[in-house]
Amino acid sequence: MKLEQTARSSLEIILQDAAFDEEMTSNFMAMVEKEQYGAMIKALRAHRKTLVVNLHQAQRRVDTLDYLLYSLKSYMNQKEN
Repeated sequence: MKLEQTARSSLEIILQDAAFDEEMTSNFMAMVEKEQYGAMIKALRAHRKTLVVNLHQAQRRVDTLDYLLYSLKSYMNQKEN
């Protein structure tokens, strides 16, 4: 898949927006040039899975903070009464 420079730049920006680091982007662009569509799909799915795991970990941290805030507010309300 030979890409024009504009399309190549656009794809690189999209990959950066999707949290691809330089090495991942370089590897992916090499797959594009070699038309390794299966490998591209595999790489995108693997990265998506990593992002989802990170998202879930962040959500658990937010939930923990929410619980701590709730507990602290409850304690303060009990202390005031």
